[in-house]
Amino acid sequence: MEDTLDRFDDFCCNEERVIMSVGPHHHREFAEKDDTSEAYILAGHAFSIMLMFEDAAEMFIRSGSVPHIKQCLDNSIYFGCYPAIEMIESEGITADPVVMSDYLTKRAIPNIPLYREFDIMSGKDEYFIDGSTLRAILDRNGWKEDKLDEVVEDMLLKGNENYIKQKLLLSFSKDRRLIDEVERRYKQKHDAPRDGVRHVAMDHCDSRGLMFLMSQREGDTDTTFPEMSHVFLVTDGKKQYTLKENLHLYHDFSKADGYCREDRILARLDHPAIPKLIDCSTRGGIEFIMWEYAGGTHLSDLVRSRYPLDDVQIKDVIHQTADILCYLKGQGVLHKDIKAENMMLENGNVSLFDFGIAQETDKTGKCRSSLSTAECMPPELGEYFCSTYQSEIFQLGVLAYGLISGEHPFATRVCSEERTDLLMNYCLANMFRQPRPFNREVDKDLSDLVFSMLENNPNKRPTCEWVLKVTK
Repeated sequence: MEDTLDRFDDFCCNEERVIMSVGPHHHREFAEKDDTSEAYILAGHAFSIMLMFEDAAEMFIRSGSVPHIKQCLDNSIYFGCYPAIEMIESEGITADPVVMSDYLTKRAIPNIPLYREFDIMSGKDEYFIDGSTLRAILDRNGWKEDKLDEVVEDMLLKGNENYIKQKLLLSFSKDRRLIDEVERRYKQKHDAPRDGVRHVAMDHCDSRGLMFLMSQREGDTDTTFPEMSHVFLVTDGKKQYTLKENLHLYHDFSKADGYCREDRILARLDHPAIPKLIDCSTRGGIEFIMWEYAGGTHLSDLVRSRYPLDDVQIKDVIHQTADILCYLKGQGVLHKDIKAENMMLENGNVSLFDFGIAQETDKTGKCRSSLSTAECMPPELGEYFCSTYQSEIFQLGVLAYGLISGEHPFATRVCSEERTDLLMNYCLANMFRQPRPFNREVDKDLSDLVFSMLENNPNKRPTCEWVLKVTK
């Protein structure tokens, strides 16, 4: 598979554009030239990572790999891609009846894909739902159009803020009260300019006796489906704090629910390496959370400077991070974004912050989501959209490898900052490549530990408890 990935990389580079712009027919061209099941599987994974499950289903069906087709069916049900489900069912492969019934009656319509196209004439994004897919779901359940009113009511009750999708679902509604309520919420959210968050944050500080110091990170300006929150540095005159917009993330804008549990998770965590939550409040329709500022040097700065830490210091960073992971495991929490940009080092002490995509696990210690940073996405997340405590160990391995070498362990080609290109470059490499040897001499025990954390199979990686023990 690694040789096939090399050819896939070459193919993408020769196209001189990112995968998303290459389009499905070019993936088929690559697969047909290679004419192997592996190539179709690789193309299928590429589509899956970009949440393009209909195209992924076609690739996996062409590969003839039943396990991959079944996994694609499971992913399509989870993400609500009904056309992919229909395609796979036409091949005689079906899901568990109970799972399928639950999906069709509870999640098929709320999770129906929402498509976005830029309209040149108006200069704005236009959104639409595939009417034939919606009709197929209604017919399969034996429902009429008035069922959509009930679906939208339920979406609102559950805190769903995808008002564009709700407006489209109400296209046939005669319930003026419901239509007006969705329109009111849509305007309230859409009319709030994203470039005004800084001013709201300043007003928030004034109202609470705080002094606004500076912006630490500028959020994006998309008012409909923003993905990057604003982060500010503030002070009460004695201590500094991080003030963050508690943004409801739409990693995939077609998904039903805005995603944000950071305030809830931080409120119940108590560990010296995790900044304490101080406040959670709303001003001007914007949620803010504030926690103790973590000072020191970003580990990302140390990675970029190449070899600033010796092996003993790196082993200590691993040890302290493993201690944090053991604590989070005991709390049933997955951070899901263990990377140098989210960690600080001050006087030899490591701190971990930004729980923006953290999740609480189920009773088996797992959680499902597509949310992750491309560079450190574990193989199992790319294939099954499932994370466990062993997924955190993989991310720690990527972090440790970067601290040692200043490089990524798997990816080799230079890519753009476009998310689709980042996904193709890093996620597929993490899934199918072997880690490269270090570019310098490394203590053998440290080297063996890091490579064990980078194992493709999560069951072969060490536990956080074991990593904590061997790095004492």
